[in-house]
Amino acid sequence: AYQVFRSADGTWTAPPLARVANRFFHDRTAVSGTTYEYRVAAVNRAGSGPLSNTVSVTPIAPPEGLSTTAGDSQLTLRWLAAPGDTSYDVYRSTSWSPDSMTRVGTGLTALEFVDTGLTNWTTYYYRVKARASSSESRFSQAARGKPQPPPPTVAPTDLTATAGSGAITLRWTAVPNATGYKIFRSTDGTWTGPPIGDTRRTEFRDRNLVNGTQYFYKVAGYNRAGTGPLSDAVSATPTTPPSAPTGVTATAGNATVTVAWTPVSGATSYNVYRATATGGEGTTPFATGVTTSAFLDSGLTNGLTYFYQVTATGAGGESARSTEVQASPVAPPPVVDPTTTEAFQFLKQTTWGPKPGDVAALKVL
Repeated sequence: AYQVFRSADGTWTAPPLARVANRFFHDRTAVSGTTYEYRVAAVNRAGSGPLSNTVSVTPIAPPEGLSTTAGDSQLTLRWLAAPGDTSYDVYRSTSWSPDSMTRVGTGLTALEFVDTGLTNWTTYYYRVKARASSSESRFSQAARGKPQPPPPTVAPTDLTATAGSGAITLRWTAVPNATGYKIFRSTDGTWTGPPIGDTRRTEFRDRNLVNGTQYFYKVAGYNRAGTGPLSDAVSATPTTPPSAPTGVTATAGNATVTVAWTPVSGATSYNVYRATATGGEGTTPFATGVTTSAFLDSGLTNGLTYFYQVTATGAGGESARSTEVQASPVAPPPVVDPTTTEAFQFLKQTTWGPKPGDVAALKVL
């Protein structure tokens, strides 16, 4: 067997601390932070042999209370000191397992470590070991954290509200650090309710509204860390679209068709739809933003029939389409030179009839 002797003050008093049959001993009575010296002697039935050389060690416990605080692309670790600790090593992994840990900080004397250059929204796991002289503690309990940017600190600007029929479209300027935007709506100027929606774009269309009712809006940027301040309020009142144009006519010309209609109350412009077959005008206007009550369509093919419909646009959007009208551009009749006719009649009456070149020769005379 083997006898194990321990000293904490340089004296070696009997009896031994332990007697073991193995060639190792785990001293469970040691106090963290206290430096101990050890000697070992071999024994048999005849007695005890000489003492071994002396080894010195300071048992230390791992730090406790390990925690993380998230920052933008970084995590700040903090922990509590254990008795006897003189420095610390920090280990990191993207897995909970101690076997996957990689040391990212060594010889730290502060109770804090800032781990930078991380990927936002990725979960990282940390453990810490304490050191004292040549001693090293076991791993601490793990702590995890997820770096993330702070919540937006500014409100969206340039917020506008454009009304349509039963709908209002909001637009604003993007906010730094925002991954999305929350939309708040009010009809009386109070802002106590939850958001009516959110979007990752800088545009939001609020539908199914009551025409003639004024709506107020505010917008706030947000990310996983929280929601930023609200924007200034804007308002808009959805309205019905103008009525469809009436009295539509189509007048043919030489490679042209003039489409005209009666002005519509509340219309700010008109759209013209065109096709070469009845009912084939499609969904895309041929001409938009027409501000008068007539439209000249030029560069057409004479003899081909063209079909037209007209809509009015205003604050409430686009009206229904007008009735369909049609027209076929035609070329004008040829213009005959009177002198040519007179020369032809003269030669017909005074000769057996004009021969090629006679009319032109007579006109010269």
